[in-house]
Amino acid sequence: NEKEFLKNVYEKMEVSGLVFLSVPAHSWLFAEHDVALGHYRRYSRKSLRRVFEDVGFEVVSCEFIFTFLVVPAFLMRRLPFLMGRRRDTKIVLAEAESILNLPRPLVHILGALCKVERLIKLPFGLSLFAVARKA
Repeated sequence: NEKEFLKNVYEKMEVSGLVFLSVPAHSWLFAEHDVALGHYRRYSRKSLRRVFEDVGFEVVSCEFIFTFLVVPAFLMRRLPFLMGRRRDTKIVLAEAESILNLPRPLVHILGALCKVERLIKLPFGLSLFAVARKA
């Protein structure tokens, strides 16, 4: 229950305190990867803003991140999911964990892509990164 979670955060924060939150974006990308990671939904900018504002937060920023990963995620996660492929949760989690151990050159390439995407704001991304202030 995201509203209950954010209410608890709100109550414990000082006035003008900031909360930083990253959530999965775009319901049309929902796949077994989300299920394995415990996601119940993916958000749009509008839906995430609404959740924050319903609790009393002022949204300072709400931007898409990992824009360059949308196409690979759609092709490698969503399409197989739509075609009925289901894998054991342990396998999906092991794959997700293996991403944390990428070769150093690939980490540098992904880091460069993240820097570029900060300059070019696109209306989509794999995740949303929001900053909200206690009003």
